[in-house]
Parts: sequence; structure tokens; C-alpha cells
Amino acid sequence: MAEYARAMRPDPGLRARVGAQVENRGRRREPARWAPLAAAVVALLLITTFMLVRQSTNRQPAATPTFTSFTTPSRGSMPAAIVAGPDGAMWFAETSVARIGRIDDGGTASEYPLSNPNAAPTSIAAGPDGALWFTESGANQIGRIGVDGHITEFRIPTPNAIPQSITAGRDGNLWFTELAGNKIGRLTVRGDITEFELPQRQGAQCGYLCPYGIASASDGALWFTESQLSPGGGNRIGRLTTDGKLTEYEIPTLNAVPTCIVAVGDRIYACESRAGKLAEVTVTGRITEHSVPGAAEGAAPVAAAAGSGGSVWFLVGKQFPGAAGGGQQLARAKADGSIDLFALPDSDTVGAGVAVDRSGSVWLLAGTDRILRFQLK
Repeated sequence: MAEYARAMRPDPGLRARVGAQVENRGRRREPARWAPLAAAVVALLLITTFMLVRQSTNRQPAATPTFTSFTTPSRGSMPAAIVAGPDGAMWFAETSVARIGRIDDGGTASEYPLSNPNAAPTSIAAGPDGALWFTESGANQIGRIGVDGHITEFRIPTPNAIPQSITAGRDGNLWFTELAGNKIGRLTVRGDITEFELPQRQGAQCGYLCPYGIASASDGALWFTESQLSPGGGNRIGRLTTDGKLTEYEIPTLNAVPTCIVAVGDRIYACESRAGKLAEVTVTGRITEHSVPGAAEGAAPVAAAAGSGGSVWFLVGKQFPGAAGGGQQLARAKADGSIDLFALPDSDTVGAGVAVDRSGSVWLLAGTDRILRFQLK
């Protein structure tokens, strides 16, 4: 466990002005015998006042950032997503070993293998039924795991759809993106799947890498990212109502490659992984872009989660392999626009998953098999 603390700047010192004017016109000025004692008393009073003021301003020191590191049971498991479960534990998807993992607050971890060794789960979400739901991008399925470890799987109608991201909608269903299927899928807790196809533009289907991330927002709609670079497709934020009505909004920066997306209050935030920006979107579709620290050196947001007070937690990765900036930071964007940065311990590189638990602790994925818990104490 590595601990990192921010240094507090001391508050400005107490300034005091002491003056005395004595007029002894017509009198002979004599030194007062009590002057040294009075000066000592005044000095003592000033020192006491200074200490009281200093104590009152430093009564609540700044919180200390603390990382606690855990390793997944399967080495090199490549955890790709993490979420808080209804049982108080954190659940995560392990891509390279085709397993769903669970880790409790004490660091005890367990794993549940999927039926297909090539399932490659990439996303996981807490469902409305008290279970965890996840995508199997390599098996073309959506999976469900209860907190008891029982797994059920549902095949997607479109072949080779490559399901990428999943979220729980406000309508009581699960919604997911199909990268290669160019569709948004809706799944009931009973296992019924409905697909909504996205449009083609200029003869170019949205295709691979579009749509990518998906989130359920306060307006009841599903918001998702369109990531393809080819002309006529992608580089948009999509909005789909639960009855299938589609609206799309172009991102101001070209070829931004929007990936992860999260809803926070009445805002939606999308990661522009190639542009190094965080796109803030209103439910009316107005987009404001915010550059992340180190964007000019290649840093980029690669995963995001909703925090308290309208804040957004995100992992600062790299826009491209070998970029000088990014790769080893956890960041918090506050509602006032300021951003706090926290360096990962032991030169860990960020993964693609971050989540906040019930207590407010932040859990993030790093390296090929590490899970970090971050706390501000």
C-alpha cells in the first residue's frame, strides 16, 4: 500500500499593528518603569492570538490520498471493466481468461469461469434484478451472473455483432452496444433481445468501433458514443429513446474517437480518446469539450465513472502507444471545472475500468492483473 499526501499551504499569518501616541507637552519625558512589562504582555497576547488563529484554520487538514493494490487470482487476466455490485463487493470482467471476478472490501477475490474460453468479456453492469450483466465480445452473447455465482447466457440475434458495452436503463432493461453489428441492443431480465440498427451515411456503415460506450441518462434515454474514423460515420454522440427514436450530435473535434461515456446528474460525459478531451453534453445535445491535463503530450481519458457532487472520475491513459503524456493517473473533474490528479503507485499503467463503491472509494484497473482501491482519508 502506497500513500500519497498533498502539502497544505499555511494560512497567511496574523498581522497586528500596535501604536501609541503620547503627548507630554510642557512635561519632562521620563522613561516609564512599566514599559518592559507592558511590551512583554502585548507580545504574549499577540503570540497567543496567532496560535489560536492558526489552530482554528488548520483544524481540518486536507484529506490524504491512499492507494491499496490487489492482484487478480488469474495472472495476466486483463480485467477490462469493474462495477459495484448489490452485495457490496466489486465485480469485474476478465478478458483474457474468460472469467467474471469478484473482490470484497478486504481484498478477497474469487473468479467464475464462462462457458466459452474465448468469451472475452469487456463490460459489466449492475442490473435491476440484483444480478450483474456483462458482454461477451468473443462469444456474441450477453451474460448474467447472480451474486451466488450462477451464470446464464443469452445469444445475440445478429451474428458476430461484437457486443462491447452494457448498462442498466431506467426502463428496467439492459442496453448494450454492438460494435460490428452497428446496432443498439435491448435485453429484458427474462432474456428477450430487441435490436435497433443505426443509419448508414454516404455509403459508409458505422461498422467496427461504432457504437462503443453506452450510458443511461436522467432524461430516460440511452446515450452512446460513435467512434469510427471513416468519412460519413462515427465521431458523434448518439441518443436513443427506449422506443427507438434516434438523435445524433457531432463532436466539434474531428476524429476524436469517443469511447467511454457516463451520465452524471443532468450531464453526460464522453471520453475523446484520440483528442485528449472530455466532452460534456447536456440532455439537449449541447457539447462542450474540456482538455485533460497533459493532452498536448498525448494524454487522454480512457474510462469514466460518476462521483459525488456532480464530479466525474476518469483514468488518464494515452492517445496512442508511446505518447509522452498520460498512462499513470487517476483524475477527478469537479462540478466547478477544476481537475484533481493522483499519480498511480509503483508506475502502474491504467487499464480501461473505473468505478465508485457505496462508501465513495474509487476502484480502478491497472496493468494486466491489478485492481487498485483509492481513498481520500
